[in-house]
Amino acid sequence: MTCSSDANPPVDKYTWYKKTVSSPKASGQSYSITNITSEDSGEYYCEAQNKYGRLNSSTLSVDVQYVDECTAHSQICGENSTCLNTNGSYSCHCLPGFKSNRIGLCVDINECVEEKRYCGNEGLCHNLIGSYWCQCSPGSTNYGHKGTKCVELSCDPQEAQPGKVKPLFLQYI
Repeated sequence: MTCSSDANPPVDKYTWYKKTVSSPKASGQSYSITNITSEDSGEYYCEAQNKYGRLNSSTLSVDVQYVDECTAHSQICGENSTCLNTNGSYSCHCLPGFKSNRIGLCVDINECVEEKRYCGNEGLCHNLIGSYWCQCSPGSTNYGHKGTKCVELSCDPQEAQPGKVKPLFLQYI
């Protein structure tokens, strides 16, 4: 926005205001709004000042049409991703269990190929779309948590568990 005056003597100072805000927005003959958002909508005017006084311009109405790309284009990021709206743009992020391929699409991570030890030595990994599960071999378990490593099953109630003390049994004859 530019303010001009044919005042005599010439203008010493230009000040920009938004009609609903009491403090000045800027000073100088031109005013540019950077990083514009919908909050910048409103009526603006400039005040021209010389040694004899001040005079306000007529108001200029600014209507910022803000677009939320994520809402306006629901499939903008494609499947298996989320859209994050930013000021004037957007970004796409793959869901857990997916990664971006060379053309920017979110594709399944095959955990069974990429990280062979997800299920441990005692388990067989089965890939799922966006996840995986571990099938434990006989004699091992993951205690019902199919996304964790299989460990050797110990049925000996006397065997000490990590952090616990093995009970001491005394036998009297």
